[in-house]
Amino acid sequence: MNLAGSTTPPSVLATKTATSVAAGQAHSLALTSDGEVVGWGDNQAGQATPPAALAGTTVTAIAAGGQHSLALSSDGQVIGWGSNSFGQAAADPALNDKHVTAIAAGFAHSLALTSDGRVTAWGFGDQGQTNVPSSLDGKTVTAIAAGANHSVALTSDGKVTAWGNNGNGQITAPPSLADETVIAIAAGTYHTLALTSAGELVTWGYGGAGLAPVPSKLDGLRVSALAAGGTHSLAITAALRADHAPVISGVPQVSNALTAVPGTYTADPDSVDFVWKANGTPVGTSAATYRPTPADLGKTLTVTVTAEKSGYADAVTTSAATGTVTAGGRVTAWGSNFQGESTVPASLARKTVTAIAAGFNHTLALTADGKITAWGAGTQGTVPSAVAAQTVAAIAAGTNHNLALTTDGRVLAWGNSGNARTAVPATLDGRTVIAVAAGDAHSLALTDDGQLTAWGSNSAGQAAIPDVLNGKLVVAVAAGSNHSLALTSDGQVVAWGSNTQGQSTVPATLSGRTVVAIGGGTTHSIALTADGKVTAWGGDNTSNQAVVPASLATKTVVAVATGAGSDHTLAMTSDRQIVGWGTNANGARTIPTSLNGRPNTAIAAGGTHSLALTAAVIADQAPSISGTPAVGSTLSAEIGDYNVNPDTYGLQWLADGVEIPGAIHLDFTPTVAQLGRTITLSVTVTRNGHADAVDATLGVGPVTSGSFTTGPDAEITGTPVVDGTLTASPGAAQLGSTSPAAESFTYSWAADGTTISGATGRTLDLTPAMVGQTITVTVTAARDGYADATDTSAATVAVAKAAFTTGPEAQITGTPVVDGTLTASPGAAQLGSTSPPAESFTYAWAADGTTISGATGRTLDLTPAMVGTTITVTVTSARDGYADATDTSAATAAVAKAAFTTGPDAQVTGTPVVDGVLKAVVSAPTPAADSYTYAWFADGSQIGGAAGEELALPAELVGKRITVEVSASREGYVDATAASEMSAAVVRATFATAPPAAVSGTAQVGHVLTALTGPTAPAATAYRFEWLADDMSIPGADSATLLLTSAHRGQRISVRVIATRAGYTDASTRSSSTGPVATDQAPSVQLTISVPAGAREAAATPDGQPTIRRGRTATVSWTSHGGASLSATGALQDLLREAYGASPVPANGSAKVTLDRTGLHTFRMIASNELGSTSASTSVVAVRAPTRLTVGTVARATRGTTIRLRVTGLGFGERYVITVNGERVGRTGTRADASTLVRRITLPRTLEPGKVRITVTGRSTRRTGTATVNVS
Repeated sequence: MNLAGSTTPPSVLATKTATSVAAGQAHSLALTSDGEVVGWGDNQAGQATPPAALAGTTVTAIAAGGQHSLALSSDGQVIGWGSNSFGQAAADPALNDKHVTAIAAGFAHSLALTSDGRVTAWGFGDQGQTNVPSSLDGKTVTAIAAGANHSVALTSDGKVTAWGNNGNGQITAPPSLADETVIAIAAGTYHTLALTSAGELVTWGYGGAGLAPVPSKLDGLRVSALAAGGTHSLAITAALRADHAPVISGVPQVSNALTAVPGTYTADPDSVDFVWKANGTPVGTSAATYRPTPADLGKTLTVTVTAEKSGYADAVTTSAATGTVTAGGRVTAWGSNFQGESTVPASLARKTVTAIAAGFNHTLALTADGKITAWGAGTQGTVPSAVAAQTVAAIAAGTNHNLALTTDGRVLAWGNSGNARTAVPATLDGRTVIAVAAGDAHSLALTDDGQLTAWGSNSAGQAAIPDVLNGKLVVAVAAGSNHSLALTSDGQVVAWGSNTQGQSTVPATLSGRTVVAIGGGTTHSIALTADGKVTAWGGDNTSNQAVVPASLATKTVVAVATGAGSDHTLAMTSDRQIVGWGTNANGARTIPTSLNGRPNTAIAAGGTHSLALTAAVIADQAPSISGTPAVGSTLSAEIGDYNVNPDTYGLQWLADGVEIPGAIHLDFTPTVAQLGRTITLSVTVTRNGHADAVDATLGVGPVTSGSFTTGPDAEITGTPVVDGTLTASPGAAQLGSTSPAAESFTYSWAADGTTISGATGRTLDLTPAMVGQTITVTVTAARDGYADATDTSAATVAVAKAAFTTGPEAQITGTPVVDGTLTASPGAAQLGSTSPPAESFTYAWAADGTTISGATGRTLDLTPAMVGTTITVTVTSARDGYADATDTSAATAAVAKAAFTTGPDAQVTGTPVVDGVLKAVVSAPTPAADSYTYAWFADGSQIGGAAGEELALPAELVGKRITVEVSASREGYVDATAASEMSAAVVRATFATAPPAAVSGTAQVGHVLTALTGPTAPAATAYRFEWLADDMSIPGADSATLLLTSAHRGQRISVRVIATRAGYTDASTRSSSTGPVATDQAPSVQLTISVPAGAREAAATPDGQPTIRRGRTATVSWTSHGGASLSATGALQDLLREAYGASPVPANGSAKVTLDRTGLHTFRMIASNELGSTSASTSVVAVRAPTRLTVGTVARATRGTTIRLRVTGLGFGERYVITVNGERVGRTGTRADASTLVRRITLPRTLEPGKVRITVTGRSTRRTGTATVNVS
């Protein structure tokens, strides 16, 4: 029944989400997700009008009685309204100290369930409905319900207890519930409802007014919530809804995989069915993937998705239509070509490619006839015969293996078989595979039931299907090098396997977005969302694989590509432009300009090369010309079939590349104007959405008027040897040997196929330059009106060199000793000693049989390196056109070392004094030495380490006499040695300059004076110090510094500096005296303020300054040292004057001050004496009492927009700050009046979507208020 409209929800609920409902006698209540209570129906006692007391209260539960209503707040308190004739709308006082967790309302009584699992009842109780039965003692009640005059409780064991009026059996539960677990209850006027854990609704009690049995429209549906009114009942059933229409991913082209992504449902479906349609007609495919067929050309595609779940109504959604389906086309490849992977085979020129795949260094193409063409490295760059025999629907390329999917859903694999990557599992037998993917060493297959199978390497878990996919419907799959990705029907990405660069950690930014395509590279992954945007993750920090180009921000991407072993990514936009990013090795991501503006339909990324597929009109064969290209002879064109029905044809005949006017038909007859020209035909075929097919025939012609029927027969006579002569035939006497007879012959001689310049006579003289070459002659017959006829003779044998009859006889003269010279013969004067005479001799010298580099002259200078070796020379005679003749001499005796003719003479120069330098002077030997070595001696004992030309005299040599021994050396010579006479004994040195002395520092007690000195000549190794006060030595004061004490006051201080150095006599200097030493007592003062604990309620200002409650008393304390007088400024000055009058302020003290004014209070004190003055200050902020500010604003806003805040609770003139998620917005403000503050702020664009907390803080951190805005 719909009494007073109780079963007609108000329109205000159409835009809200109801989280719970309640039914009274003739009124209803709903609680929305934003905490609002909505009532409708009978309102005689105000029961359908929520009271104002609920404003600002967070309501968590509602209940409706006969003519009263209840609400439960989040703090566990009960609020009632409507009729209170029996106290039913006034909470039982027994609940005052209780936390209520649930409420229920009967006709004139109420129930409450407290957090300890106990029930409290109040209101009208004549039927026993408020007498809670003792059978509930010791049990935990989890839910309650109230009928007109009966009550119901559900305990934690899933059982129902009822009490009160039973006139209609409303408290007698059916026996069938004994074995059921009840999860919810409700009570009407005279009937009771229970919901079991299986979602079944059970009723008992009064059956009139349509209350029982359960309506048939609930059959098969799962009930999730229920309520019972006076004479009506309510139930909420589970609804299955999609968050959006299905999205079709991919470019609509024959054989190109299209993937349907249904999106997310309100509950996980039990099954999802797909129906693909072309121009509205089903095409018979029920999987998530569909590959258009030639029958779909020119049509648009849609997919209808039906999601089913037990207990839910089906959710049926249909996608938007794709663009029209195009044919395949031509492949463009670029980037690395080391293995030919970017050289598209010529065999594809006349085929329509429908799919492409790129491996690390190989490439695959699938043509419209279902056959695969492969090229590039290894076996993966070929197609096995077993695969070639199959009709294939899809292909995939891994690093170095391939997968193919046949039209009947079987998987074929070939290439590198390591890790069993090509061993297709037997578990796929009998199943229909709809998609495949290949990684570095693993493979994936997706079957039509949305399940994955993986095989091959599992080194990083890439072949272990994760448990998270259990029960999921997978619609697409991709493989990186060592990781895998799956796209589920709800548009979410699951990644597993290697995660070294985060490639298997799906970004949180994809949460809530619908992904429609995925891809995996070496160490990165990509996803394309339904809004045409690309997300990339993983990769290294240098190649930027995860940095999507900014140019794509305003583009809609329709396809993405990367692959196993690939460190770059390609994306294709809706306008068919291709963009690349990541590593650009070999230009793999530099898109060829030839692809700009083309109808591109597919992309693929390999290791360091890339592919694009462009829709194109393609002929199955090139056009051709038949017939003889002669004047008056008809030529005919033959044109093949095309892969699509063309929109237009265009024919044009050309002569030498120039269009022939009017020649646009299939047949053409050359005229005299084309005589001597080459004839071609150009054919242009167009089709909308495809690249034009522009084909040209091979040229025929040039158009001629006649030709020789018999040409010349070229021959050579003569012996091919240097200085010989060869003769060509036929000659002038044989003009009649051709048919018709030639008017003349011309000749062209060639050596090894290269024309010999100027050799155009009938004979050829053979020169040395022709040695080793074969000779041919081309004879050309000429006759006016005829094309020349030529013939080339057979080649002769290679032209041979001549040989010497007598060669050279090699000999050596000279003595084999270092710096000596050896001479070889014969020389230039003996050229005639060979037969025939040589044109030159060359020489090669050897030591112990090893060739001496660079020794190619007739003479050889003997070097020290040759000592001990024997010398030979090889003499070679040469003449152009003759083979060289050689002879090697007999070996010399071994090369010997030389001796100095005079030895060195050694002397010592210099003064033997400490830090002086003695030098060894050597008279040179003959010949000059290459180097000298030295050994120095003191009193006949060698000085360690003294091996140079000079000797610096250290202090330890004082009193000793010095000598030096010199050895002369030269490479290839025996060493010669000489020793000097002894020097005089070494003596001590004296300082050339004494050390300067000065005093640095302040002559004041407590200060440190420092002795300053400068360099001596030579530099002292140590200094000693002696301090003096009024010219008297200060006992113990012998360091470089002196601390002045009160004992030094009034005295004049000086210092004596003594320089020392080993081997030297000490030198000293005394500084001038300072002025009298002064005192050190400078004034100082410290000032602090202390706040009693009870006055610190205000915490701190937003900037961290200390605070005190306005009107409280603080203590200002000070401590000073050495001050002759203390003074203050401002408020502290008044306090000191009041406390001490004209008396001096003591060095230490304190004063109390009451702070009646809000704001900053600063206190300053000054201390002064004869050395100067100093000051100290302290401050505190007086603030108002703590309070919670009220902040109001909009519920929703967009990042970067300006919103208005309304703040109440700030005091007049009070400073405040505003933060958004903890970050300040704008500068600090000040309340200028006593009214409510209104302020506009701009939300930062950097905010993450979601709930944003806006906080306004007054002068104290305990004077604050917040508001929450949903930001998008």
